[in-house]
Amino acid sequence: MGLHVFMWFFALCKGGISMDVLEERKYLKNVVLKQVDKFIEKTKEEQEFYRSEVENMGIPDLEQRGYFKRCKEKVFTCEEKINKLKKFRENTHFGRMDLELIEDGNKENITMYLGEKSINDGIINLVYDWRSPVGNLYYMNAQETFKFNDTFYNLNLRRQIEIENAEVINVYNSYVRGRNMNITDDFLLKVLENKKNRNEFSDIIKTIQSNQNNIIRDDLNINSVVQGVAGSGKTVVLLHRLSYLLYNNPNMNKEKLLFITPSRIFNSKLSEINRSLSLTTIKMIPMEEYYEEKIKYYIPGIKFNHVIKDNIDDKLLTFIYSDDFPNYLDEMIKSYKSIDINKEVFIKKQLDLQLYNSLDDKTNLEKQLELIKTFKSKSNIKKLMDIIFKDLKNKYKIKNKSWITDKKICKAFAYVIMELYTRYGFIFYSNYNYMFIDEMQDYGNNEFKLIKKLEKQVYLNLYGDCEQAILPFIKKKSVSDLVSLIDSDNTKIYSLNENYRNSKQITNYVNEFLNVKMQSMGINSDEVKIFHSNKEKIFDEIINNYDNNHVIITNDSVLEDRFKENNYEVYSVKMAKGLEFSKVIVIEENFSDTEKYVAFTRTLDKLFIYKTISE
Repeated sequence: MGLHVFMWFFALCKGGISMDVLEERKYLKNVVLKQVDKFIEKTKEEQEFYRSEVENMGIPDLEQRGYFKRCKEKVFTCEEKINKLKKFRENTHFGRMDLELIEDGNKENITMYLGEKSINDGIINLVYDWRSPVGNLYYMNAQETFKFNDTFYNLNLRRQIEIENAEVINVYNSYVRGRNMNITDDFLLKVLENKKNRNEFSDIIKTIQSNQNNIIRDDLNINSVVQGVAGSGKTVVLLHRLSYLLYNNPNMNKEKLLFITPSRIFNSKLSEINRSLSLTTIKMIPMEEYYEEKIKYYIPGIKFNHVIKDNIDDKLLTFIYSDDFPNYLDEMIKSYKSIDINKEVFIKKQLDLQLYNSLDDKTNLEKQLELIKTFKSKSNIKKLMDIIFKDLKNKYKIKNKSWITDKKICKAFAYVIMELYTRYGFIFYSNYNYMFIDEMQDYGNNEFKLIKKLEKQVYLNLYGDCEQAILPFIKKKSVSDLVSLIDSDNTKIYSLNENYRNSKQITNYVNEFLNVKMQSMGINSDEVKIFHSNKEKIFDEIINNYDNNHVIITNDSVLEDRFKENNYEVYSVKMAKGLEFSKVIVIEENFSDTEKYVAFTRTLDKLFIYKTISE
């Protein structure tokens, strides 16, 4: 009998099916899927009940209409739930931990599974949600012992499980007590390899690294600055943190949470990951829309449709976003009306306490107070904007006739409007308690100060890469600069130096030629291909050699239009920042090193660089 068992085991191993895989297949089929199928059947029964109610009711009378409507809605929601369960059934979990519990000298072995969502049979969790406290233990890759709720645990096994279409394909033991394990994370490498041909962001719950996990699971009420190299997963970590916070703070008012994204184009790439992380109800807007929202709410007298990206002279933008600009605004306000609006509280106090020597003094104080109230009329914001624009137009020789063009305001002028609003002493209310801002390096120092004023008690979470500061009109800042801007005493700093997006070849190329220090995570691709070509020939060369599955990055607007006419996806360096694509062609012409860094690190797989030459 023993020989037969041995031969059976040998045959299985020879055929490529390990005992670990068989063990996980058994648990998946006999425990997890069995429970999911029960959920599906129960939901089908519920749906059938409501469907029968609808059919039996026929044409409802006045009293039945409310119940009839609710039954129809239940049929629909049950169908949605069934479809979600069927999709969930295809990939229920991805991780396993075997822990040894040590309590009062006694030891007990516990096995826990981790997945996108929890599965409970009514008594115990068959699978734990990745956002649960148990998930934290799984992602603490460097630890072998844990303390949780005053109980100590030893880790015996950490296993990554690959499931496709409700079938265990493979398992990867990343830790087994008593064994020397391979440092290379084979499962992570496989996931990164499979991601090469995707142009949308996807979740990383199966492969969250310990340093990413620390950011995701940090306290709710803190400010944070996350500085990460290109491809380090900054945006994805931000989204997972949002998901984690919502899961662990179920009573949080979602309307008090805001994610400032780089652009609407960027938002369109988030649809899949937002669904998988249950973030579809979270407000995600670019900074332009944040300013638009504020102006329309606080100053409805300014008639416009939208705030758009900055499209005015770079020299003027440099001044508006500079540290000196607030002083300029203060001077313009003083020259507009020769009265100090900050004296309003002081004058009110003098009148209330009768701190005046005569009736004439009293009358004079009352006149000053009335003048301040008149000056603080919101209509003066627009009048002062006209004066400021005229002054800036003369100084910077700008062509625009007004700061509102075709009922649109560029972001810089929208920022100026809100700066004026706060300086006038108007009342404003905190709309958001928690703000997450991606591409932090793209905003002026005073924009962060303005947000702190507008939102009062807001916690700011800034994500970005100070080395990707490609906007010529925004002063390059350091992490310490950002910390001092938001709150030096309650701000955590995180660094992400690992590049999970680019291959070894691309990462090494960027490190070598641009003096960047990124750590490659080990996936391989073709070497970077570099071509030198006359600018006039580049269009034909690309059209003839590359299909439109390749994304093109160029700062030449004429070339951009020509490629778009041929159905290529094309971006300027500025618009490509923060995005990632499978195959990228960069037309490098007069790029700064920062622009090269941004452009070259957009690709997941292949990179082709065309350097323009003159004949």
